[in-house]
Amino acid sequence: MSRSLDSQLFLPTNAITDRMREIEFNGIKVAYRRSLDGNGSLFAPLIVEFFRNRVASVGSGQRFEKAYEWCSGPGFIGFALLAAGICETLCLADINPRALECIERTVKRNGLEDRVTYYLSDNLTAIPDSERFDLVVSNPPWFYQINPAHPLYAKLRDDLRPNDPGWKLHGDFFRGIGKHLVDGGLVCMSENEVHNANVVLPGFDGVPYDIRPRPAIDDWKMMMEEGGLDYVDTLFFSTPYGFDGEMVVAAKAPHGTYRTSDLGWGRKVITRTV
Repeated sequence: MSRSLDSQLFLPTNAITDRMREIEFNGIKVAYRRSLDGNGSLFAPLIVEFFRNRVASVGSGQRFEKAYEWCSGPGFIGFALLAAGICETLCLADINPRALECIERTVKRNGLEDRVTYYLSDNLTAIPDSERFDLVVSNPPWFYQINPAHPLYAKLRDDLRPNDPGWKLHGDFFRGIGKHLVDGGLVCMSENEVHNANVVLPGFDGVPYDIRPRPAIDDWKMMMEEGGLDYVDTLFFSTPYGFDGEMVVAAKAPHGTYRTSDLGWGRKVITRTV
């Protein structure tokens, strides 16, 4: 993550700066407040392009039947995928009632009542057993334990957007999402520095920002296995923010159902083999 991106994400808010706003994705006007934007508004268009260019089924014109955005906030990514025609219907859920207020406004403003369901939910706890998805997407909290010695610690230690202490959210998600996935369902998570134990931000003289006991992907693979998911790969994608995006991909499918093929220059595409 670059300092320029950080400065966009975590600006101080007050009643004026945190007013209701709108951002448009291909005709869908998405309501949000700045305090609810953990970088989803910036990443949503990039993730749409990722699916178009790096998921073979989407590139060939197929759509997902129902996508779920976990830790959705106002639903930037989910609504962007819906607007792009990458999914037919959408489910959103977040723990913050203010995020649900934005989602409800977006659904009504755009006449999406028959295509979008949404829930106030602590992780997966309030998602009805009847909900089934063939795609799950998320830009969840990226960090395990913000370093108390880092200059940003006081600013971000109590902010829910970047923090998942001890990977509690990730663990509950990976262990529980399987019952909501159809066979062959994909999970695609926009994450950060998944192969590193310490995360260092540019411009802070090498002081670690996030301190992890081991690379995040090592913990997540174990959680996925416990939840009946198969880890597929981590794919990198370009961003204009001074760092590469990282998409962690898993599936509810036997190992080898999905594979990644190298397109060159470090670019991989996801293909279903059976």
